[in-house]
Amino acid sequence: MANRINTEKRPLKISLSGLEIEMFLLNKDGMIVNNADLLIKRLKNIQNTNIKKECSLNLIEIAALPGKTIPNTMLYLLEELESLNEIAQKEGIMLLPLGTYPGSFIPSMRDDKPYKIKESIFGKNRFKIAGRCAGFHYHYTLP
Repeated sequence: MANRINTEKRPLKISLSGLEIEMFLLNKDGMIVNNADLLIKRLKNIQNTNIKKECSLNLIEIAALPGKTIPNTMLYLLEELESLNEIAQKEGIMLLPLGTYPGSFIPSMRDDKPYKIKESIFGKNRFKIAGRCAGFHYHYTLP
């Protein structure tokens, strides 16, 4: 009996897909601004969003919670982007979804403990590179 194979049917787990976009924040002159916390605060007052801070004050992240289908996850991400864009426009801020900002600037990095740990691992100058890079991330979990 110890070698008996279990033939009971078990429900299969499902795969999930998640999406994230990081964007730079610009003023109307196209210069980097450190207003991520202002936008996050304004959005929290309006609705329960999944818009988060990033390692520097000039970046903001929209994260779509993982979903069973990519179209539903993308729809959620676009709805979050629309909300963020509306608030940003009211504050005179533009969103730049490029990988890097084409001009020069020195990013203002956050002091939060997780970021300080990363800074201690990479070094202060190397860690500032993260404040100059934005991206799109696709997360996929296998069943």
